[in-house]
Amino acid sequence: SMGASSYLSARVSAATKGVSGYSDPMLHGLVTFLAFIICGAVPLISFVLMPDFSEHQFLISCMLTALTLFLVGSLRVFIVGTGWFKAGLEMLTVGGIAAIIAYGVGHILAQALGETYQGILN
Repeated sequence: SMGASSYLSARVSAATKGVSGYSDPMLHGLVTFLAFIICGAVPLISFVLMPDFSEHQFLISCMLTALTLFLVGSLRVFIVGTGWFKAGLEMLTVGGIAAIIAYGVGHILAQALGETYQGILN
């Protein structure tokens, strides 16, 4: 996740070279913090607000997360100036790969530690 964030940040920095952007570090930090809180809560929506869909909560969570990644990536068009679809797809791809790796590592660790695990890969 941090590697994916670093990659996307470097892409934005390269695309906006010479453009003065966030001159107030406190504002930049606050906006970043709020974005992480709001977007980080998206995967939890299906578990908190949709308890009647317990059978499909993981799938709904994945779909909402993918949509959020694409939308946030698309909004980069205002900073980077590239096509919105390409920017959204890039964010979705990088974030999706990071999520799959994180899920896989969690699954491997759960099996290695002998924990009872009821995941989608079982």
